[in-house]
This record gives sequence, structure tokens and C-alpha cells, in this order.
Amino acid sequence: MDWEEFKARTERMWRSSRILSDVWGYQIVAGTQWNAGMTEAEVERFEQQLGFPFPFDYRDLLRCINGFDRECIDVRGDPQLPPRYSRQFYKYPDDLPNVAWLLADTIEYRQAIDEVLEGEGFSPNDVIGFIPIYSHRVLAVFRDRKLSPVLSMVGNDVIIYGRDLADYVSHEFIRDQ
Repeated sequence: MDWEEFKARTERMWRSSRILSDVWGYQIVAGTQWNAGMTEAEVERFEQQLGFPFPFDYRDLLRCINGFDRECIDVRGDPQLPPRYSRQFYKYPDDLPNVAWLLADTIEYRQAIDEVLEGEGFSPNDVIGFIPIYSHRVLAVFRDRKLSPVLSMVGNDVIIYGRDLADYVSHEFIRDQ
């Protein structure tokens, strides 16, 4: 994927995005931009911090973008409730403490993850780690660095949300555009 083009396209979309008042869940705020990517040395330090080499396409993504420049908003579908704010596309290494819960879930619900991966033709025995990337979306990291499926998981409710990183970001951020 051309990450520079992805960055430019999504930032153009977000310049005029509107918050939908009747929607539950976090929404990207108008004017959101991507943080600058990491240097090669920063990517290598982050790999060392997590203890495994990253998929090639994730390394490319990190060198171009690294999380949103602002928090997303959840209006909770009700104007009577106060909105909530949270970073949804994680910035590393800053957000590692904020994603500890999701990393813990990958351990607790590993059997459900393995069943989903196997059902989609991936070998669960070749998974060497997980990286939370957006909200409850997790990149499954394999020994084969060309693989990069993205999972959506809430507890043991796990699905493949993208067969690879490019498929995932297109589905999550560019759909219907």
C-alpha cells in the first residue's frame, strides 16, 4: 500500500467530517491528522520493546504515520449524555500502557483467536505476537513477515477484520468513499 497516499486521502476526508449525533462508538473528529511516522531507529527500538520483528507492511506504515493527532469522540447516541474522548489509533511507544488491557485479552482469549485464524487459513502456531492498532483491532504478527491479518476482538468475540493491513485500513477508514 502507498501509505503516503493513504495518509493524504484520509486527511482530506477528515477535513470536513461531521459527528453523527445518533451514533454510538468513537468517531473521528473533523481536522484529524496523522502524527508523523517513526524513524527507522525508532521502529527498531519499538520492535525490541515488544520482542518480535514486525510485518513489513506495518513497518512501512509506522515510518509514514503513527497514530492520530487528537482524540476521537463518542457522543453515545444521546445528546443528554456527556461525550467521551479517547485516542483510538494508537501512537507508539506512548500508548503501550493504554493498550495493556488488549494485550492481556490476546492471552486470555488466545484459543478463540487461534480458532478464527485457523478457520481463515492461517497457522496459529506461527503467531509470534500481537500489536493493538486501533480501538479493539489487533494486528496478528507471524513468523512470515509478509502476513499481517487484523483481528477485531471484544473478549472471546473475535473476527478477521482484514486479511492484511492494507485490506484492514481500506475497510476501516476508506469504505464507501
